[in-house]
Amino acid sequence: MQEQIAQLSEAYRTATVALIAEIRRHELVLLEHAHDAQEPPDVVQPYRTGSGNFWIALVDGSVIGTVGLVDLGGGQGCLQKMYVHPDFRGTGTALRLLNTLIGWADSRRIRELYLGTFYENRGARRFYEKQGFSRVSEAAVPTECPRSNLENCFYRYSMASQHADSVSTCTEKTPRTTL
Repeated sequence: MQEQIAQLSEAYRTATVALIAEIRRHELVLLEHAHDAQEPPDVVQPYRTGSGNFWIALVDGSVIGTVGLVDLGGGQGCLQKMYVHPDFRGTGTALRLLNTLIGWADSRRIRELYLGTFYENRGARRFYEKQGFSRVSEAAVPTECPRSNLENCFYRYSMASQHADSVSTCTEKTPRTTL
């Protein structure tokens, strides 16, 4: 069982959309936001502009992970659609996808990456922070960076320093009963 990271090809488009939809449905149902789980039919097109791209992780021909880069211009990019099938979390798949994206972005002179996630996704927040992303306010994220209405925790990664220097906090959109 060998993992491969590849640019998304037409042969894997349907399986990629299905994986994203499955993960979003599962995670958003847990957050009681199932109505937000719908994805547009073509989740890949925005990534094929400028220096943007979209990658998948494959094991035995099955799509197990995804990540996309939207080129915002001006040396900035937006990381999107970072998903890994639950059976493959903790195996290094997310890191290999992220490193592929960062290497691509760096080789194309994209110097800053931004992303948004939701506060309740502690695993994602820990992962990004461990990889050198720093929290920033929503106002610090370029307006061209696509975002969902569930995103309330934002990050920046600087290629120049390999660690962003802006600091802020996430905001919770739903009241929490426990800490």
